[in-house]
Parts: sequence; structure tokens; C-alpha cells
Amino acid sequence: MNINNTVQHTKELITAHDLTHGYSDDNGTYTRGVESYTIITDLMNEMTEDQKVECRVHWNDEVRKKIAPKMQDLWLIQGVQS
Repeated sequence: MNINNTVQHTKELITAHDLTHGYSDDNGTYTRGVESYTIITDLMNEMTEDQKVECRVHWNDEVRKKIAPKMQDLWLIQGVQS
């Protein structure tokens, strides 16, 4: 998989990621969330800084869509401009 496909794939994984998995009382949901997050971060570790920023912006966009405004600071990546 080339790096441009990897960025797109990572953004798709971010979109599908359950941001609140850590609060689940269902072990399967929790485990899937941990696995998903691990894959996302492993892919991002292989990217250039510009590609990482693109994915971080996408992460923050997803947080703003999925998490109540008063709680977003817990999930937002600080220092990233959308």
C-alpha cells in the first residue's frame, strides 16, 4: 500500500473509530477500540509530519462531529488547526 492510500485508509479508520470505547462496560467494544486505536497510531508512525497533521485534523473533525462540545477537550489533539 502506498503512503497516499495509507493516509486515506487511516482517515477511514479514524472515521469508523469508536471514540468512547474506553467508557464501555462491554469488553468486546473496549478491546475493538483499543485495537483500532493501535492500528491508527501504528499507521501514523510511518507517515511524514505533513501526513500526520492531515490525519490529526481529520481526528479533530470527527471529535467535533461525534462528541458533545463540553467534552471535546478530552479527545481533541491540541495544537492542530482545522
